[in-house]
Amino acid sequence: MDMKTREAGFTLIESILLLMITASLLLVPMLSINKMIDSIQTDLFFRELTSNITLMQNHAILNGETTSVQFVPGAVDQVRFRVNNQTTHPLNRELKLENGLYELRGREYSTFSFARDTGNISQANTRAFRTTQGDYELTYWLGSGRFEITKTADK
Repeated sequence: MDMKTREAGFTLIESILLLMITASLLLVPMLSINKMIDSIQTDLFFRELTSNITLMQNHAILNGETTSVQFVPGAVDQVRFRVNNQTTHPLNRELKLENGLYELRGREYSTFSFARDTGNISQANTRAFRTTQGDYELTYWLGSGRFEITKTADK
């Protein structure tokens, strides 16, 4: 009887090696997808922040009511949008910053008020954010009522 005949097939080591190669090829795209998701979430956060600030400024101009944007650091970082002297106004809202994705830098509470009729603010100031995509600054321009959000240089 001749023992040289073998059945064709993979050995256990070959199967494990094949599974490891396949798993590593599937893992590589997942890493870049997570970075892309973080980038999209950060972009959406700043778009929502910009939209709400513009809404508060426009309301101050068009309705003659002073509005404010409050930056509240703490255990739950948040940005509050308020029409002054009205506790139940439909524009009053809060934007909570998702822990781990973005946070307020610094621990000081600050409020920026938009003057009624003009939409200008009374003080030029900057508010910094830390995100998974880097550090950003929200800068108000005194007298013009304008603001911008820029990514700060990596240090």
